[in-house]
Amino acid sequence: MLRSLRPEHGVPPRPDFSHRTWLSLDGWWDFLPLDAPLAASPAAFLSGGSMAGRKWERIRVPYPWPAPASGQRDPGLEYALYRRRVTVPTGWRDRMVTLWFGGVIESARVWVNGVDLGEHVGGYEPFCFILPAPALTAGEPVAPELEILVAVTAPADRRHLLHGKQRSCPPAFPYDDCAFTRCGGIWQPVWLEATGRSRLDRCRFFWNPQDRTITARVYGRLFAPPDPQAHTETGNAEIGDLEVTMVIHDPRSPEAPGWRATAGCEPASPSLCTGERVFVAAVTVELPAEVISLWSPENPHLYPVEFILRDAGLPSDDRQDGRVVDHVDSYIGLRTVSVSGRRVLLNGEPIFLKGVLDQGFWPETLYAPPDDAAIRRDLLTAKRLGFNLVRKHLKLEDPRFLYWADRLGMLVWEELPSASSYAPQVIAGTRHLLNTMVERDANHPSIVIWGIFNEEWGLNEPELRGAASQRLHQQPDRQQIVRELYTLARSWDGTRPVVDNSGWNHVQTDIADYHLYEGAPERFVQLHTALGQGQPLPLYDGRRTLFVPGEEYSGQPVLCSEFGVGTTAPERAWQFLWQANAIRLSGAAGYVVTELYDIEQELAGLYHYDRSPKPGLDRVREANQDLFLALAVVPVSPGVDMMVHAGERLEIPVTITGRIPTRIRTSGETGVSSSTLVCRWYQAINPSGKGRKPVASLPASRISLPVPLGNSSNIVVTATAPLCPGRYRLYLAMVSGGVTWSYRRLDVEVIP
Repeated sequence: MLRSLRPEHGVPPRPDFSHRTWLSLDGWWDFLPLDAPLAASPAAFLSGGSMAGRKWERIRVPYPWPAPASGQRDPGLEYALYRRRVTVPTGWRDRMVTLWFGGVIESARVWVNGVDLGEHVGGYEPFCFILPAPALTAGEPVAPELEILVAVTAPADRRHLLHGKQRSCPPAFPYDDCAFTRCGGIWQPVWLEATGRSRLDRCRFFWNPQDRTITARVYGRLFAPPDPQAHTETGNAEIGDLEVTMVIHDPRSPEAPGWRATAGCEPASPSLCTGERVFVAAVTVELPAEVISLWSPENPHLYPVEFILRDAGLPSDDRQDGRVVDHVDSYIGLRTVSVSGRRVLLNGEPIFLKGVLDQGFWPETLYAPPDDAAIRRDLLTAKRLGFNLVRKHLKLEDPRFLYWADRLGMLVWEELPSASSYAPQVIAGTRHLLNTMVERDANHPSIVIWGIFNEEWGLNEPELRGAASQRLHQQPDRQQIVRELYTLARSWDGTRPVVDNSGWNHVQTDIADYHLYEGAPERFVQLHTALGQGQPLPLYDGRRTLFVPGEEYSGQPVLCSEFGVGTTAPERAWQFLWQANAIRLSGAAGYVVTELYDIEQELAGLYHYDRSPKPGLDRVREANQDLFLALAVVPVSPGVDMMVHAGERLEIPVTITGRIPTRIRTSGETGVSSSTLVCRWYQAINPSGKGRKPVASLPASRISLPVPLGNSSNIVVTATAPLCPGRYRLYLAMVSGGVTWSYRRLDVEVIP
């Protein structure tokens, strides 16, 4: 049964495609800081005079070397050599062993037992090497020992590298103002896998809800055995002898046999590796209608999947599954995501996206998650605050993050790390990593948006001044680059919306998002009132419109994907509540607030960097209610939502927004509503609201809500202010069947 869905067995490095036989190499490695890149082989370096005055230190993998948890803490280091000695399990001899790295910043050259396996460049993608056969087939009575050496280069100047929110040196103004500690080295898991000479590498799922079929295109590699004439248990001669079986299990019936299908393999694109051939199998399984359970944040249902590779050309024997040469565990969540008009649809139903920015940094481990518990804790924190989406900002995160998002039911907006300045190699790197992102992560049901650029970073030269500094709206050639990358992303995955250039000038996009860091409540409301009336929304600095010249808004969903202001935590929480209120009233498809937690010098989080809570989280939960009472009110200032005269009669327009629970929708057959809006005044005794007493002279008023209940904007709450000046709280609650489904709290100052 699928072990990657059973956390008691530990989460493997590739949770969505995990080989049954693997060995973690995380932990303490030998570490040697260097002043320059290796000019010779490690053996020559280590045996020569270069080691004079040097000694091996230790580093804890997979934490980058500036991280306190790594044991090093040197952010200025650019070059280093890692060493790890490992004993291969006895049962792995004569098998094909693959050495995997989840991610190394920025380039890595790898040797095993003195053999140069090659170099990989790029800090955000997994890579692997097949270990040389002599290391494993020496015939010793005990398992052989491997010496793994990894030379890493992490340049300080990263302006033309994809580095996300890591700082570059020299800086690229003004990008580094909001960047953090520069990281280098191994920052994702390292592990070994053992298979036969034919192995499965990856798969891509395709779900057809109309005919209830799941098709998996499964890719693998066949390696020529040392003897071309041999056809042994670990080697095979022909792709035509290989077949792949896919088994889909129902987690509600773990002992049932599941649904399975088998398909033969065909040659695929040729590989660059000598003696290697690539194959693919397309396997389709039809699920019975009664077992279909769609994945969503409320129901993160996952089906365990097994892939079994058999070699029909192997000699038959009496052993069960004696022809199995590889076995992989995976899983799939069934859901659809699309856009229709100004709405984002999940499983064909509109969903309001309540997102929070997450930049993927931790105090002790920096760019690498401390462990699975830390990933899970961050996601649960966001979920308990009422968020249903995390925008993983400018980072391809460890795949275990996506695994936990899949399991816990958190939507993810995944976007590429950016460079900080334009260069041709930046665009080439972006194109390559865009393909890597889609290929690596397309099977995760949690991912609902792909992002390419953010605020033009990597598309202009911020270090230039004056007339030499041009932005995207002034450069048709770079607009064409954005257009081409959008088209590529859609061709690689047509099942998710793509955002071309988050927050600033759009060229071609499925969601028209914008960033708006505006602190004046009246101005924020004014802009979103205009947006609700269909007027174009300028960007926050007033210099650029939502689309570049020659392109126009064409009815896509509009989403405020960065906002959040204030100098104290209570002020930021108050601003978030009222700005979310304005965004909902505008008819936008959602929002993403900045941000879940502080990072280093950026103190914009709802939580501190150490994940301890800040004041005001009750306001955050109020803003994120699924069913939300949006009020047509321009708030005054933090702590004062409204200012009215004693005895004044108030009229507050209320719009019910969000998903209406089925159980409180009424059919209208009786003409009687089952839902009411209750309005009551309370005396202000303390800021927390605890111990407030109702104002006895002003009894609660009740408004019967429309039948049937749906999103409505024609409700007006009337209330008479208390006669005595002072601070009060006006409490609104939507009640149905004795249950409060939504509420709003207004802090009102009554003046003479």
